[in-house]
Amino acid sequence: MRELEGREEALAGTFNVHNVANTVWAYATMGREPGAGMIRELEGRAETVAGMFNLRQDVANMLWANATMGREPGTGVMRELEGRTQTLAGTCNTQDVANTL
Repeated sequence: MRELEGREEALAGTFNVHNVANTVWAYATMGREPGAGMIRELEGRAETVAGMFNLRQDVANMLWANATMGREPGTGVMRELEGRTQTLAGTCNTQDVANTL
């Protein structure tokens, strides 16, 4: 796991929106929290690619994963997720709303 996390941290700057959301989701599913360096990398990348987040999956996964890990996303990430949610809210169906909440 240590080797994978090292490689993950090295590649985090190239992650696309799905890589970021899925990685945070995977940590939460495993019941593990990424190290401080990895959190910084993932949150930094999330801020960068937030404009491409899909509300149906990516935003919901990020919020669920952070809640499951018992942590709140950083201020910048939360601001970006909220902005993306506002932009896409009009396209949501009932399942999208439930997943995001």
